[in-house]
Amino acid sequence: MVKILVVDDEKDIRLLLKTILELDGYKVVTVASGRQCLNKLKKENFDLILLDIMMPKMSGFEVQEKIKSDPETKDIPVIMISARSDNLAKAIAKHGKYHVDDYLEKPISKNELLRAVRRALLK
Repeated sequence: MVKILVVDDEKDIRLLLKTILELDGYKVVTVASGRQCLNKLKKENFDLILLDIMMPKMSGFEVQEKIKSDPETKDIPVIMISARSDNLAKAIAKHGKYHVDDYLEKPISKNELLRAVRRALLK
């Protein structure tokens, strides 16, 4: 079974993503911060990470940099999520030294989410 880690500081978003993904047959683990994400990755293996960009203390880009610089986690696909569509493309380009597999803008539709997940898992 495909195992997905959802990282978002908003509880409602974590619950929504978890529900949609579990109904589609995925095993989902959720955490609320970048630090929790990195700790979880030390203990468990995941096939995909959904990572919010705008989080307190450690941004999604900082977390992404740590994920991609670690030999144990560098090959896990990451879909970044943000509510800030106006600066999203610029931010990804600015932080583009680490590969982002896809990005989604909030609010995320069920179909959009599932398509992005399937694309990332096929890579």
